[in-house]
Amino acid sequence: MKEKFKMKRSIPFLLYMPAIILIFAVTIFPLIYSLYMSFHYWVLGGEYLGHSFIGHRNYLNAFTDPEFWNSMRVTLIFVLGAVTLEFLLGILIFLALRIDVKGISIFRSLALVPMVVAPVAVGTIWRILYDPDYGIINYIISLLGFSPQMWLADPRMALFSVMLVDVWEWTPLIILFLLAGYQALPRDYIEAAHVDGASLIQELRYIILPLLSPIIGGILILRLIDAFKTMDTIFIMTWGGPGTATEVASVFIYKIGFRYMDVGKAAATSYILLLMISILLIVWTKYSRRGT
Repeated sequence: MKEKFKMKRSIPFLLYMPAIILIFAVTIFPLIYSLYMSFHYWVLGGEYLGHSFIGHRNYLNAFTDPEFWNSMRVTLIFVLGAVTLEFLLGILIFLALRIDVKGISIFRSLALVPMVVAPVAVGTIWRILYDPDYGIINYIISLLGFSPQMWLADPRMALFSVMLVDVWEWTPLIILFLLAGYQALPRDYIEAAHVDGASLIQELRYIILPLLSPIIGGILILRLIDAFKTMDTIFIMTWGGPGTATEVASVFIYKIGFRYMDVGKAAATSYILLLMISILLIVWTKYSRRGT
């Protein structure tokens, strides 16, 4: 009886084992190994092949590197600008798509198309659209009487141009969450607001947004995390250029690790970025909970 009881107790553990092994292999082990690398001088190629323990020197080198702080400045501008535009634009499109009229489902489906396109394809498509000589964007603005622009080659415009691509790609995610949350709202409040003659702005401010605040907080946290580690689209479009105008932290880490082959410093910089993102998210979570 005891043996049968032990076997029954071990069955759930055995069923969990494949998932535990997979999580350890894909997530936990890379984190531990990269942390180990961050405390070593570890350069791939060149005269020195190998690694040696140097303690916190990689972290100190990252903190004293002006390029790192420039990448953090670019990252903050990109994240705050893109997520803010995505939220505001998402609210406007959500208000237009929430009305149940004939054929509105087609527009809802079309609005979600950018989100399902691969980021590499998004970067390639928009790089062609932004082309100063053959891009359709310059062609359209020239028809309107404006002079063509160097969207990705001008340091003053490159970051904003890349930001607009992120807005185009990920605004549908905010729309999707808002529409899903709106469908679950109790209709009594909204119908009462209509009976009392509330305007669209009043309905949005006093009913819809407060009821959707948990969903809005969750989607903003997801977008902040994802925007901080945006790399592929920017890399395809500008490679972090011109100069360092669009060199966000993830592109800077890629450059350190795979162009300069200093994987030790790249790992340390990654953990610094992870720590900063964690602090920002903790502050944001506490602030949002206090607001609710």
